Amino acid sequence: MLSAAGLLFDCDGVLVDSDEAVAQAWDSWAAEYAPGFDFARDINQGRPAAETVAELVPSRDCARATRALKQLEIDSALMVRALPGAAELLPLLPDGTWTVVTSGVLAVARARLSAAGLPCPKDLVTADDVRQGKPAPDPYLIGAQRLGIAPVRGGGLRGCGSGGELGPRRRHRVDHRRRRTRAPHASAPGSSRPA
Repeated sequence: MLSAAGLLFDCDGVLVDSDEAVAQAWDSWAAEYAPGFDFARDINQGRPAAETVAELVPSRDCARATRALKQLEIDSALMVRALPGAAELLPLLPDGTWTVVTSGVLAVARARLSAAGLPCPKDLVTADDVRQGKPAPDPYLIGAQRLGIAPVRGGGLRGCGSGGELGPRRRHRVDHRRRRTRAPHASAPGSSRPA
């Protein structure tokens, strides 16, 4: 059983299934900005989109291309669904004891959580909040700080991270009878070891 003063959830692949929506947004974007790019083949999961865009388009087009991708991701959010157990688990957690830590930008994270019918915590941590994103511990450290807990007192539930596999095979499971969460990857913020 995971014992923690606060929980830091990744969004995509832990709380929501955004696989289809993300692939559609990226592939539509690539048709204009990066012909030959294929989301399923080329994406590095868990990495901020702006970093990938910067590698794929000329610097003079980077800001415009990033804005276009952001809008496509917001537009495709209607395809996002809550993963099994997420809608049942979050209301059981006291306010201020959990937040979402995502590599996505704020507008996209809010759109996905809303489309999935999940609450959006006020202390959400996104790529907009950090200089160094996942897999660096910075986003999780900020999440713990926003919850007012020491990093070693928090638990992070995340997808596989950069280069990893997200989606159906990496979902968490919630046992409501025992109010216990089991995740494929749970770690203390700022730690690379499972909690």
